[in-house]
Amino acid sequence: MTHKRQLIRQRMAQTVGTVAAFAGRVSTNRARPVDVAELPLATIYTTSESAEPANAALDLTRILDAVVEIRAAGEDLDDRLDQLSQAVESALAGDMRLGGLATYIQLTSTAIGLDRESQTRQAIAMLTYSVRYETSPAGL
Repeated sequence: MTHKRQLIRQRMAQTVGTVAAFAGRVSTNRARPVDVAELPLATIYTTSESAEPANAALDLTRILDAVVEIRAAGEDLDDRLDQLSQAVESALAGDMRLGGLATYIQLTSTAIGLDRESQTRQAIAMLTYSVRYETSPAGL
C-alpha cells in the first residue's frame, strides 16, 4: 500500500511538471546527482510532519512540510530563480487540494542560495509548503 505522503509528492511533481521551463525535469528523488545540462530542474521531497487525532475513529490530521527545490545555472541567477519560483507557485495555486489528496497546500517559506558543493555554479530556491491532509488507520 502506498503511503499518502508518497502520493502527495507524486501529485506535486505532476503539477510542477506542467511548468514549461522544466520540460519534464521534475523528480521526487533527491539522492540523484544533478548534471548541469539538466538545469533548470525541480525536486520535490518532504522534511517533516506533525499529526493529531482528528476524531474518535483514530483518523489523523497531518501537516506535512513539502519542499520544491528549484535548481538553475547561468547568468542572472536571482532573476531566473524568481521566474521559476513564480511559475511553480502559480502551478500549485491552481491545484490547492492536490487532486483531492489534501485539504489545502500553502507556501510557508522560501530559502534562496548557492550550491557550494557542486562543480558548477548552481542557484537553489527551496519553496516549503505546508500540506494538510487526513489519514485513517485502515488506509493511509
